[in-house]
Amino acid sequence: MTTKRGGRMSKKEWEYIDANAGQKDSEIIAKDLNRTVATIDQYIKKMGIAEKQVEYDLKQKPCWKELRTQFTPDELETFLSQWKQMIGQFRRDVLPTEEMQIIDTIKLEVLMNRALREQMDIIKSLKVIETILETEEALDPEIRDRELCSSLNKQVASLRSAKVAIATDYKDLQTKKAAMFKDLKATRAARVQKLENNKQTFSGLIRQLMTDPDFFEEQGHQMELLREAAASAKRQMGSLHKYADGMIDRPLLSCDTVGDGDD
Repeated sequence: MTTKRGGRMSKKEWEYIDANAGQKDSEIIAKDLNRTVATIDQYIKKMGIAEKQVEYDLKQKPCWKELRTQFTPDELETFLSQWKQMIGQFRRDVLPTEEMQIIDTIKLEVLMNRALREQMDIIKSLKVIETILETEEALDPEIRDRELCSSLNKQVASLRSAKVAIATDYKDLQTKKAAMFKDLKATRAARVQKLENNKQTFSGLIRQLMTDPDFFEEQGHQMELLREAAASAKRQMGSLHKYADGMIDRPLLSCDTVGDGDD
């Protein structure tokens, strides 16, 4: 079994990770550099390039192929940006069903933006047509193009109806998006409620340990530091000691140190 390299990473290794974090999994990068996956993930997180990995993960999912057929390149950029932000907010602790909810929520956001763009296009078209219509109607009735005026009036009515329809669709999308956020507990009220519940009871602490991977990891890290510190202190203070009178003996710290290493 090949021993993984340890110690500080070289500049070439940093550059390799920076260049490939968005195209390769951490496992593959770790294998290429003969490093542990934990080392690679730690560097990615520290240097703020974890978003590249999140983007890569999404593009490997079957849904990405469908998304490419549903949205324009600009809309896909918006989708990716929203995806990275939401996955980051949930600290990558997302189950498959929650992924589907997040994808549907972002779809609603993209569709809302599309509706607003279409509404703006209609407003611009209305302004142009109404200007032409006002100019034509200002002419003397004898030389006025009645057919053109009739056609322009129909276009104005049609565009105004489309504008109202888009506004209605936008409100419906907004309502659905709010419901999605509520289900995902992504609103500020849900976060505050979660914090209030967690800080008051022991069960809240257990819940946080179970649902917050970063908090769980931090507490485990602190416990391991305390264990190592205690073991180090025991080794140092429980070892043989030469006293001022020249006697060499082991301090009686506890029953565990009595007779350690003595004949």
